[in-house]
Amino acid sequence: MKSVRYIKMPWSKQLLVSTIISSIVIVSSAFISLCCYCFCDLDARTRTTLVLLMVVLNVSFVVAAMMAPKRIEIGDESLDVCLFGGRIRIRKDEIKKVTKFSPQSSTLRVVGIGGLFGYIGLFRNKELGLFYSYVTDFNKSYIVYREKKYPIVISADSALFL
Repeated sequence: MKSVRYIKMPWSKQLLVSTIISSIVIVSSAFISLCCYCFCDLDARTRTTLVLLMVVLNVSFVVAAMMAPKRIEIGDESLDVCLFGGRIRIRKDEIKKVTKFSPQSSTLRVVGIGGLFGYIGLFRNKELGLFYSYVTDFNKSYIVYREKKYPIVISADSALFL
């Protein structure tokens, strides 16, 4: 029988506030664009621009929400970072070590999201080089070093998974 432990990924207050504010701005911008499209007398070029704006805002919002981390599942053979739109599986045999994450230098986002639903994507700093991030609270973050792959930084409610 497989045993699975579930560990919460806490959200920092800063992330919660920035996600709420960003969500309000994105949803209201899409709504205002829709209202302008439907009720204003606009030329074809402006109407096309409004449609593109609505599509880009809504697709970006949905993609960011799908990439948001929910929890960590630790099974017999793997550590899974569960996202709203899937999961990232790390086999236990490829994990070298896990340590607390406390960056000493600034971190640069290479590709990803920096504040809407989390700090998600590929990042770079002096200590780790390139690394993947699924962080919702930097104060409760850990680095999972892997064999021959980039490290992954994840947030966890407790260090129980160490």
